[in-house]
Amino acid sequence: MRITDIEIKNFRAFRGTYHIDLSRSGKNLIIYGENGSGKSSLYLALKLFLESGIDEGNKNTEFENHQNIFTEDPGHIKLCLRADRRSEPNVYKWSQHTIVKSENKFTLVARSRGWVTQPLRFHHVCK
Repeated sequence: MRITDIEIKNFRAFRGTYHIDLSRSGKNLIIYGENGSGKSSLYLALKLFLESGIDEGNKNTEFENHQNIFTEDPGHIKLCLRADRRSEPNVYKWSQHTIVKSENKFTLVARSRGWVTQPLRFHHVCK
C-alpha cells in the first residue's frame, strides 16, 4: 500500500488547498522546512486521518477541532492510495462531514506506528 497523493485544505497551518504528489518512484520521503512551515501539521494530518476510523467519537479525531482558525471555509484531508503500480487508486477523505470508516489497512497502520520512522539525529561536522 502506497500513498500517492495528499491533499490538505484548511487544516491547522495549511490555509487554502495544498496538493502533495508522491507518485514518483522513490521509496523514502524527507520532510524539512523552517519552524512554522507546517511539518508538524502534515504529520498530524496523516496521524489523525489514520486514527479517525479507529476511535470514532474521540474529540481529538474530529476534523473541526483542527480546522485552520483563519478561515471558515470547511477543510479536508484526502489521501490517494494504491496497492501496487497496476492497481487503480482509491481516494479517502476525512473532513467535518465525512469520517474515515475503520478499515483493516488503516487500523493496522495507525496502531503499528510504523508508518513514520523515528526522527533522525543530525550531527554537525566541523572542519
